[in-house]
Amino acid sequence: MAHPAPSQPAPQHGVGATRSPQPRRRPQPRPLADSPDIDPATNPVFTRLDLNYQSPYPRAEYRRRLLWIIARALLFRWPVPRWNRVRLALLRAFGASVHPTAQVRPTATVFHPWLLTMGPYATLGDRVNVYNLGPVRIGAHTTVSQNAHLCAGTHDWKRPDMPLIRSSIDIGAGVWVCADAFVGPDTRVGNNSIVSARAVVMRDVPPGVIVAGNPAQVIGPRSTEPPEGWTPQVHQQKPAPAPWPAPSEPQRGPAPPGTPPR
Repeated sequence: MAHPAPSQPAPQHGVGATRSPQPRRRPQPRPLADSPDIDPATNPVFTRLDLNYQSPYPRAEYRRRLLWIIARALLFRWPVPRWNRVRLALLRAFGASVHPTAQVRPTATVFHPWLLTMGPYATLGDRVNVYNLGPVRIGAHTTVSQNAHLCAGTHDWKRPDMPLIRSSIDIGAGVWVCADAFVGPDTRVGNNSIVSARAVVMRDVPPGVIVAGNPAQVIGPRSTEPPEGWTPQVHQQKPAPAPWPAPSEPQRGPAPPGTPPR
């Protein structure tokens, strides 16, 4: 005699219901033939962004970046006089190595503070973008002028999925990166060099030269000899104010007769 099949329990809903864990599945790449503007036979496409990994960082770094974005919005961008110390302290709190004499403008953008190093009297001007996916070092007495872009990250264009590459930038001491200049990944700028306005640096720059153009080319040497008659401006300390005069004793006249002595 056949036994009836056991009845299946009714599905539970609401509080107390259990759900079997479902593995996270990555979206399947869409076939190129499904795209209306691509014909694999006549118009092949090498780049496949549907194969690109969309989360290249560990989760801890995403949380760290979120905290930095909040801190930058609340404290870093205040255009308050003498607020540079607060900006430097905030950068150090997130792992940056910046000298106390460095200058960072409130509109400058630093992507990863923990990958930034700034030497004595190094300066980041207004609207400078430090896209430091990898380490970026700015030497002593170096100025990065407004709207300059330091790009320490790129993609491997030789692969169809174009994975992210975290690069580095090393800018020496006494360098001037002029306005709107672009310094690309894996580049070094030698000491005392000048990157002219809107120049595009994609390879190493020798020390003591001036580069300009796209791509940047050496257009001449930079003289390191000061002009004749030049003397450094020494900031003299203000003299101490004179001490406040002590109050003098009031002059009293002779006491009238019969006044008891005091």
